Amino acid sequence: MARLSILSFVAVCFVALVPGIADSGDFRKATWGMTRHEIKKMELFHLLSDIDKNSLTFKGSISRLPVKLTYEFKDKKLVRGLYVFDPGKKNEILYKEDLNKYIEDWKTIKRRLVKKYGKPLQDLEFWKTTAYRDQPSEWGTAVQVGNLSFFAMWETDTTHIIYALYGEDFKPTLAITYESKRFRKAYDEMKKKQAILQRKLKEAEEKALERSDLDKL
Repeated sequence: MARLSILSFVAVCFVALVPGIADSGDFRKATWGMTRHEIKKMELFHLLSDIDKNSLTFKGSISRLPVKLTYEFKDKKLVRGLYVFDPGKKNEILYKEDLNKYIEDWKTIKRRLVKKYGKPLQDLEFWKTTAYRDQPSEWGTAVQVGNLSFFAMWETDTTHIIYALYGEDFKPTLAITYESKRFRKAYDEMKKKQAILQRKLKEAEEKALERSDLDKL
């Protein structure tokens, strides 16, 4: 499963204003388990898409930054929320001239997340290859082409939080995902049961083949 950034001089303001970071709800003012109707009634951003019964997508701006906001539902209950930011819509030239600004934004926002949630449970810098690794001035380019990614993860009593900077379609993407811990536990248990079932089916198929081979003797 398993979806950009902001100008450095507004990053601090942005994080402070992001509902879901600043608010006391699980995601923005919402709590896990709420319905689509409850979210639509509560959310102040402009509704962008209501076609998929398992999601609601809104658009708006936070600290003058374009943002796409998605609520995801399972069995008609809210289980996940996602922010994806796109500062390039208003600052395309500035960011094309200096792709490292995405990394500056990453660091600034992470400091605010650390202030709220504490030290990340995981804080990863992932390189696919060594290209650009010894050239810090080109790390923004490394992110853009998908060679360098950053991930940080936190937990609250109810929520998994994943903060990421990565390259997608030759464009740096900055996103924050909030996910219900209860849903994640249920999902992991379901995948475990599926794996056990698949293993049993494979074992049954292998035994059937063995019997078939014996019958040919």
